[in-house]
Amino acid sequence: MNLDVQQFKPEELHVKTVDNEFVVIEGKHEEKEDEHGSIYRHFVRRYRLPKNSKADAIQCHLSSDGVLQIQIAREVKELGENERHVPIAHSGEPAIALTQRKTEALGSGDVKVQTQ
Repeated sequence: MNLDVQQFKPEELHVKTVDNEFVVIEGKHEEKEDEHGSIYRHFVRRYRLPKNSKADAIQCHLSSDGVLQIQIAREVKELGENERHVPIAHSGEPAIALTQRKTEALGSGDVKVQTQ
């Protein structure tokens, strides 16, 4: 996620996790004078972490133009005993051409079944 925090200095920003369930971003600076008078800014954003995220692997980056980027790593679920990865073959052909080629390969005496 990306947050525009250009109004805040790096030391005015804080990111924390709560109960391994939420990430909380807070920005706060005391009253400052500007051309219109004084201003006080404070924000708090709270996001629920996805179920398969690793709260201890969150990374934050602050860009030079004031964008705070938060990256959350996801846990890789190990395959169970009765599971396996099924590889996906890339044909390089459109689906219609592939279906026609398979139908023609059956020949005239075979039963033709087409599903969509």
